[in-house]
Amino acid sequence: MALFHSISGTVSKELVARGQKVNIKEINISNTHSSTTATVDLYINNLVNTYYFMKNISIPAGVSLVLDKQSISFDNSIHGFGLFVKLGAGQVDIIIKD
Repeated sequence: MALFHSISGTVSKELVARGQKVNIKEINISNTHSSTTATVDLYINNLVNTYYFMKNISIPAGVSLVLDKQSISFDNSIHGFGLFVKLGAGQVDIIIKD
């Protein structure tokens, strides 16, 4: 199964809900804009603490960033973390493979 998200503008979005049972194997973040660089934060939050996998990462137009299980792994069903993305600029598609 996979989760799919399309995001544009300057927005924060929850990708995986707190406590949702997902075993993330890979996250693909693709900049789908033809000319604008996307600025992306990817983080987990449990209503008390925020931990960043990446912050203010620039993804050029037409480029994809892939994070594998070695790069991103957490158990959101036990610790109540949600997975979030914050887009500072641009337009991205995100595919979460589990």
